Amino acid sequence: MDEYNKVMMVAVDTLRANHLGCYGHDQETSPFIDQLADEGTYFEKCYASDVPTPSSFTSFLCGSRGLENGIIGFNDEWSDFRPTSRPLPERFAGSGYRTGMISNLPYSTPWLIRGFHDIHPPGLAFQAGSATEVTEEARRWLRNHGNDNFFLFVHYWDPHVPYDLAPEEYKEMFSPGDYSESSPDMEVFEENEWLKAVYKGHHSKTGTPEKPEKVMSLYDSEIRYTDSEIENLFGALQELGIDEETLVVLFSDHGEAFGEYGFWDHHSCYNNISRVPLIFWSRDSNWEGPIEEYVQHLDVYPTVLKMAGLSRTGGTDGKNLLPLLEGSGNGREEVVVNTDSTVIQRMYVKNDYALVHTPLRPIRKHIDEFEFFDLEEDPDQLKDISEEKEGLVEKYRLELQDWLSDYLDGSLDLLHKSAVKGCSGLNWYQEALSENPDLAFDDKEFMREFINQYGEAAWLVGEERITSKEDMEAYGPRNE
Repeated sequence: MDEYNKVMMVAVDTLRANHLGCYGHDQETSPFIDQLADEGTYFEKCYASDVPTPSSFTSFLCGSRGLENGIIGFNDEWSDFRPTSRPLPERFAGSGYRTGMISNLPYSTPWLIRGFHDIHPPGLAFQAGSATEVTEEARRWLRNHGNDNFFLFVHYWDPHVPYDLAPEEYKEMFSPGDYSESSPDMEVFEENEWLKAVYKGHHSKTGTPEKPEKVMSLYDSEIRYTDSEIENLFGALQELGIDEETLVVLFSDHGEAFGEYGFWDHHSCYNNISRVPLIFWSRDSNWEGPIEEYVQHLDVYPTVLKMAGLSRTGGTDGKNLLPLLEGSGNGREEVVVNTDSTVIQRMYVKNDYALVHTPLRPIRKHIDEFEFFDLEEDPDQLKDISEEKEGLVEKYRLELQDWLSDYLDGSLDLLHKSAVKGCSGLNWYQEALSENPDLAFDDKEFMREFINQYGEAAWLVGEERITSKEDMEAYGPRNE
């Protein structure tokens, strides 16, 4: 095995695996990424261990689950970060590599700067900076440090919401009419006034069109735009003559929802959110592929350390993928995904079946606490088959409990803790409601009733703060 002294991580935020050509998309969103997958290899069944962004990148760079490192969902508290292993950049920096980050992650997850010599946020705020700006910063860094042993983390925010930031030439490549057959059913939003109110405000705030087919066409235009910038980034490797020495890993932190199951954005752990692309590329590689074994993106941690000739330390949950790349070995028997966002949810996937447990699901009464899906027949998870597969559901529930018991080994399940205190993303609801053009933010009756849907939470109503159910009594009788 060749050992690599130049490693580049390319993270494309909010990238659904099934919106890339190499993963079966019928739109031409990713010609260059598809080329990378063909020249290298890609994993068909890669899942994030934690979503959304803060917890996902933390688990990726630390090689450990949020249950272990303390970062679950939207949790963004320094005090809760408790890594059991040194983050990847720190490992590389300690081994003499020059380490660089081209990303705005320091604004939201400052603990992830550990180990980076150079940090270049392409913009002055979280999610700022176009794909072009990211590429320019990365190319500049490579010109300065491309001859060193290096570890470079390049993070593209496109195609994250807002979806209409790609140059017009890319928007013109995709038409809403091409998505009519794949457009999700929006019936749940018509039947649920709470969801309708929340997302009307959210779409108003972000400039998101209400029609999913329009959103998907814009989303794909941003993927195509980012694809072209990644090609430009790779041009720097060739210009510097270091492409044959460089290992590249392309991945995403999570996918995106366009109304499926009553969700937009990335606030669940269903397949469209937790299944992510994972592509390994090296010039003249001879890897197997595509690889259809189950893996999780925290498995990249021990893999790149091994491929760089660095020793692995303890305290990680990752599984070395090198045997799979070389055509031997096995993947994971099961995958487990957690989220604490606008719902508390956990998904357990094994043998192409998925058990989804959602113990806390504010305003989403259409979601049962336990759901069960056949991913081979229904990869979009449109049909819950839990009633017709009761025996299998019970088997998977017990297996998940056994997995948690073994993994936690007596320690607290942080997702359960979140379910007791309330979702860490509850402020997202508040912000969305405040932007609803048809709802005055000081409509206390509406807010009181809304809060009653899911119990205790801290909310700001006008200039008064509601922190408990007792505080709500001040606004009148509760509606049970």
